Amino acid sequence: MNAEQHVPPFRFKGFSDFWEQRKLSDLAMFNPRLELPDSFQYVDLESVSGTELINHRTETKSSAPSRAQRLAKKGDIFYQTVRPYQKNNYLYEKSDDDYVFSTGYAQLRPYEDGYFLFSRLQENGFVSTVLDHSTGTSYPAINSNDLAKLEIMVPLNLNEQQAIGKLFRHIDNAIALHQHKLAKLKELKKGYLQKLFPQNGETVPEFRFKGYSDAWEKRKFVQMLNNSDGLRRGPFGSALKKAFFVKESSFVVYEQQNAIYDRFNTRYRISEKKFAELHNFEVLPGDFY
Repeated sequence: MNAEQHVPPFRFKGFSDFWEQRKLSDLAMFNPRLELPDSFQYVDLESVSGTELINHRTETKSSAPSRAQRLAKKGDIFYQTVRPYQKNNYLYEKSDDDYVFSTGYAQLRPYEDGYFLFSRLQENGFVSTVLDHSTGTSYPAINSNDLAKLEIMVPLNLNEQQAIGKLFRHIDNAIALHQHKLAKLKELKKGYLQKLFPQNGETVPEFRFKGYSDAWEKRKFVQMLNNSDGLRRGPFGSALKKAFFVKESSFVVYEQQNAIYDRFNTRYRISEKKFAELHNFEVLPGDFY
């Protein structure tokens, strides 16, 4: 985004109006209150993964968890307020009127193009802004009121919003198709892992490449590592307090969450001096966690 002209570097033909800075509360209604049905499909924080709804369960109003509060309407956006770096957010496009989301999500009901807004909220830059306004380190969280105050750049022309939203919808649909293929490949890999490695009590795998017939042997994990410093722990606790973090540096902190969720969207940096103190923990090519 060009800070002086308030326009993006690439635009659809026919659009030349400036973009403007708007609070999210100006772009969507937050957490609309509606009466819950007697029975509904409950969506908790574990039910959405990578913008996809992967699970839900039937609950009744009398026995549902107290966090079951957000009754969904077609077009609503549900933004994960706990550990927002996961970006497990969901655009509800079902016609069903019996889905209720946890209060772990902020519910946004867009006034204009929903897919445009949803795409903006998924940007890494916006996620970084959310994290800057979050509380907590291990489980950063932002409340709905603070989220509503955050600002993003949006086109003044609604047609431009719609054109951008349509583009990202097509891209996301293509991604979904590839993810389906990826899921099949993962299942194939899972099968090969079972067939190409010996199972408990066996010394050879079920499937082998042609030309190999020797038995496998059991070794301790440490024997497979570099003899000098193959197994390292940390740093933990006081070694990486927030007070040590700096804004500008080429030395980034790779957190536990990055390894768990296989994402490289790092949040913190340290100075060269601090890096020198922690050089034994430097991540090198070929390391795994």
